[in-house]
Amino acid sequence: MSNLSPVGGGRGGVSYRTVRTQPVVFSTVDPHALFHANNVLWKTLDGGIHWKQISPDLTRKEWTPPQMAPFMRVFMIDTGRFDALTAYAAVNTLRLDDMRPHIYRTHDGGKTWTEIVTGLPDGVAVSVVREDPKKKALLFAGSGTQVYVSFDDGDHWQSLRLNMAPSSVRDLIIKDDDAVAATHGRGFWILDDITPLRQIDTKTADAEAVLFQPTAAWRVRWSTNSDTPLPAVFRANWLGWCALA
Repeated sequence: MSNLSPVGGGRGGVSYRTVRTQPVVFSTVDPHALFHANNVLWKTLDGGIHWKQISPDLTRKEWTPPQMAPFMRVFMIDTGRFDALTAYAAVNTLRLDDMRPHIYRTHDGGKTWTEIVTGLPDGVAVSVVREDPKKKALLFAGSGTQVYVSFDDGDHWQSLRLNMAPSSVRDLIIKDDDAVAATHGRGFWILDDITPLRQIDTKTADAEAVLFQPTAAWRVRWSTNSDTPLPAVFRANWLGWCALA
């Protein structure tokens, strides 16, 4: 097994600080670009053979929310899908014995940050926040027990747990029209077809009944093969092929 990490106990006499669970993420723009982060950010375009440092020491960066204090952990940052100056940060404060949720939002490139936790109960820390790639201001967040959703850019949150087992949701991703949650100890959970969530607004929320536009469907023709046992004609042909081989 080869070690493809960019650093190993120091590189060129420089010591880097690395956490136990190291973030490794593929680019959503370039499928060949892979990023790795310790206290600096690294990038490789050849599968880890060569790495390039593309940031200074980020632990001393002053871009983070001013509410940040020592031992407050920025668990996840998600960039806005519709605005280059928008970003959302999920901050975990377990190391401070603070079990309250903390999510911050910026619309000016990090100059100012607003905490957006209305509707999130105390007692569970938040590990991830994501914006839907198709509907602006539709946000998803993962806490120590479940998934939450916001339809107004995080101003208000509500539970999206449904039948999901209570577990710590460490990451979320929106793949096409599905929401996928990675949990700590309960596997992966998938919420199929979130297109109705993308159509909820003040008008639909107040209506007694709503017909949502469904997502595009796939029409599949059932196979006419009767599986096993194989049809007599096919079995005879298959035995003939085996004999020729």
